[in-house]
Order: sequence, then C-alpha cells, then structure tokens
Amino acid sequence: VFRSPVFLFPEGTVTNGTSIITFKTGAFSPRLPVQPLLVQFPHTPGHIHPSWGIPSPSLGEIFFRLMCEPYNRCRLTWLPVAAPLDPQEKTEWPGPKLYANRVQSMFSDALGTPSTQYSFED
Repeated sequence: VFRSPVFLFPEGTVTNGTSIITFKTGAFSPRLPVQPLLVQFPHTPGHIHPSWGIPSPSLGEIFFRLMCEPYNRCRLTWLPVAAPLDPQEKTEWPGPKLYANRVQSMFSDALGTPSTQYSFED
C-alpha cells in the first residue's frame, strides 16, 4: 500500500496560462483521491518567468537567470480533495478520463481560465 504523497503535473507540461490543457490520465488511474494544488508564478515584466512557453531558453540559461533573480514568487492554492467517484456520477468507476476532466474543471473554475481538450502533443 502506497502511503507517501506524490507531486504530479497532470498537464505534462507548463503553459502560458491562457487555458488549462487536457490532463493526462496516469495520475487518476489508481482510483485514489487527489489533492489539487494550483501553482502560479506571479510575473513581473523584465524578470524570468519559471513557466515559459515555446521557444524556451536552454537549461543553462534558465538556471543562470533564475539564480540572478533576487527572489522568485510562487502562489500555492489548495483546492478541495477530489474523489474518484462523485455522488452525482454513476456508482461504477467511470474511468480515469472522466475523473481527470472533473479535476481539470476544478482548476479551470478556480483560475477563471477556460479549459480545452487540446494537449501538449496537439
């Protein structure tokens, strides 16, 4: 039985923050409750943004620029625990995709950002 917490990024990447892309289903397949955590990096122009888009700088440049910052801000927001089965849903396991979509909607609602069914691979 697994008892230690695991920190996962269900999108599988970072985005520019304009929408929440499709969550990968691997984290939701075990049918265990998840504790959603929003990780945001408030950005000020002229400073490096840890969740850059494409094209991204090289790993060396990222490390150098982050080390040159006097400090980096990070805002964490804990959302309610999401269970694999919602009382309004079927009593049978609907599968990891529906579970992932429900958690994606929780993120989207909390951020006031639209969600999309596109993924990083698209």
